[in-house]
Amino acid sequence: MLPARHAQPLLAPGTWHLGLALSGTETQDLRRLLRRCRMSLTAIHDPSSPALLQLLLPLALHSSAVLEGLLSLSTNTYPRSPEQLRRQDAALGQLMAEIAATPVGDAKPFDPTRAQRIMASSLLLANFSLSLCDTTWTSHIHGMIGIARGTSRDALLHDATGRFLLAHCAVSDISAMSVGLRRLSHKCWLSWMMPRAPRSPDPHFTSIEITLGYPESLLDIIAQVAELADDSALCTGMSSIDVLSPVSALSSGTTTPSLGTTRELELALYRWTPPSLPTAMSSFQKLALRAAWGIMRRTALLYLWRGQGFHSNVLMPLPGELAIGSQALVVQVLSDLQVTVDICRSHRLSIASTMMWPLAVVGVECTNDPTPARQLEIADLLMALVELFQMHQARHLLVALERLWERPSPYPSDFLSLQLVCNDMDLCIPLF
Repeated sequence: MLPARHAQPLLAPGTWHLGLALSGTETQDLRRLLRRCRMSLTAIHDPSSPALLQLLLPLALHSSAVLEGLLSLSTNTYPRSPEQLRRQDAALGQLMAEIAATPVGDAKPFDPTRAQRIMASSLLLANFSLSLCDTTWTSHIHGMIGIARGTSRDALLHDATGRFLLAHCAVSDISAMSVGLRRLSHKCWLSWMMPRAPRSPDPHFTSIEITLGYPESLLDIIAQVAELADDSALCTGMSSIDVLSPVSALSSGTTTPSLGTTRELELALYRWTPPSLPTAMSSFQKLALRAAWGIMRRTALLYLWRGQGFHSNVLMPLPGELAIGSQALVVQVLSDLQVTVDICRSHRLSIASTMMWPLAVVGVECTNDPTPARQLEIADLLMALVELFQMHQARHLLVALERLWERPSPYPSDFLSLQLVCNDMDLCIPLF
């Protein structure tokens, strides 16, 4: 996130005195990483709540894989520089060595501290590969899920870093938060993060909210909407995912809450109220957050109404009133997106970095737009994400949407979906 003027430092002062033995180059890279965290790895600036770097840097004391993974994210040039690739290779090699040294086949769960180191390294490697938009990042998330399944859930959830890693992994697994993935969701958010204890009335954010920008209470609904869409796509034969892929909860005894009906989830989205905001937060950040959260809620409604999510046939119009309501939401979402991006550009905020998913959903709805104006607006907004936050995956999303809008001849005349386009282009695009 780009720092607001006079903002407090992202890292607590004690974080610099962890005892890390860094070379001069590594120290410079760590400072670059701090600047990048402010620019593009943190969605909400709230110095009172820990973010990715504060939580993961202490693990680097005992894991060179975590340290190399962190330093590999110090810049986000595209294509990657030789030094970035060297660090990524080093992190991957050290991660594999750590995994090889981890006892498996035991009835006992993994040691939580070792599990955190492995999950953190995997998360950093996944983040490093997001801009490739291939299956590399999903492989690392899949590895995190495997480690989480073999670790005590309570041990992870009751530790700040463990909960952050578990939550980040669970968000990445929500099927709506990516397009092009060919395997089923593991329903991690539904089985790991729900239900939760009531939220404290004190206005503060969780670490995953700070990092990804989505309120946890809204993610609860989005995860259910995504599962309902997946179920519908499988039942109607529209899904292109591997139906033989494993679906598993954290442990054999873990269950997931029953999904609501379309009407119940629609009502939940209409009734959803955003979290309270800290009084010390600037008025501009409050405005940007409220706008972004409103965009997320309306996007979830659009995704729900489509029925099968990104598997939906865009050549089939929505029925009557839904079509009218959908177009009204598209207009409002695009207007609010422009406002949010403008505020972030003017006031050095970063909540707009969370807008990949809304742009993908709205892009689908604009496939049949008779005029190119909205499509051009979406293209401009996606390129703004590249410019402001170095989100190079936005370029891949734009290419996929342009292919969708063009309706090229190789595709059937009666069926077309964003999922189909991404599969044909061998793209797996993260939208979080």
